[in-house]
Amino acid sequence: MSPVGIAIAGATGDLVARRFLSPGYYPSRVAKVKFFTRNARSVAAQELITLGVKAIENGMSAGNVKGIDLFVNVLGEGTSLEDRNAYVNAAAEAGVKTYIPTEFGM
Repeated sequence: MSPVGIAIAGATGDLVARRFLSPGYYPSRVAKVKFFTRNARSVAAQELITLGVKAIENGMSAGNVKGIDLFVNVLGEGTSLEDRNAYVNAAAEAGVKTYIPTEFGM
């Protein structure tokens, strides 16, 4: 199996991103990790960037997840339905193979 590309919304919560960057996954199973953030200059975002994760600060679009195999949405409860749908729609438009929504309680 070829290493996969992963995008994460809500990554500065950190748990999911760090797991995909652990030696058991990266780089043998995970080729790249991207995350969406409102502030790429925040301490939490900078820590992930230092680990090699690409920050995407300009919002969700299909272009931002082109070539991604797995999208993990771990946004908080306060995220509007409109914003959650934007992530789902962009992932579908970009051809993301697997989308894990925040509704599963991650």
